[in-house]
Amino acid sequence: MRKVILLGDSIAKGVIRDNPSVKYYISPFSFAKNCEKAMDVQIENHAHFGSTIQKGLLSFHRHEKKISTADEVWLLFGGNDSNMDLSHLDDSASQITYQPSVDLKDFQQQYSELITSIQALGAKVTLFSLPPVALRKFIKNVQQNIGTAMGRCKWQQFVHRQPEKLANLHEMYNLSVFKLAYKHQVPVVDITTAFLKNGNCEPYFCDDGMHPNNQGHLLITNAIMKARPELVHPRQVLFCQKAGRCG
Repeated sequence: MRKVILLGDSIAKGVIRDNPSVKYYISPFSFAKNCEKAMDVQIENHAHFGSTIQKGLLSFHRHEKKISTADEVWLLFGGNDSNMDLSHLDDSASQITYQPSVDLKDFQQQYSELITSIQALGAKVTLFSLPPVALRKFIKNVQQNIGTAMGRCKWQQFVHRQPEKLANLHEMYNLSVFKLAYKHQVPVVDITTAFLKNGNCEPYFCDDGMHPNNQGHLLITNAIMKARPELVHPRQVLFCQKAGRCG
């Protein structure tokens, strides 16, 4: 059985919520937990809610000893790096300038540093692409969490002028993951396509438009299994949360 360390954000952790009135919680059907059932892997999950690549580097140093004894390290970063916390918009006169939490150049630099640091310890690195943003759900969720009328007004003006800005930034960071995989000659599991090929991807996301729900985690699970068939248990073709419901 291969020992895997998972570093990443809340998607890697398996954080979901069923509706806005329910707190986020770790799903028992996250892709990591699913993979442990369907594949010959033992996953030690050190992903964290809100984690950016900067925090990922800190997590690497915190768990360096464990990583040095692992067979593989799976990395999923970029969603929080490309995102901006808009929940605390105030009544200032300035308009919204949407800026990512981590500059794209810094994201690429630090992700590259993380990859090479792990490789130096002898573990195999696998990158994960990003799930897309369910934009309508995301916009609605931000709107509901802005605390002031002026803040909500500024958000509406921003969305009206540049509705594609959010998704475009997210995709720039996603493309960077593939570029980093090519640069370092490491495999990348494409989980983006698993969502996009279904057309409307909203049913696979929680109400916030960012976190895949249980069905979304099934899509990720099956994408991983297809990418790593040598680790899949015999006769296990697609992982099913319930009989007759495969991703």
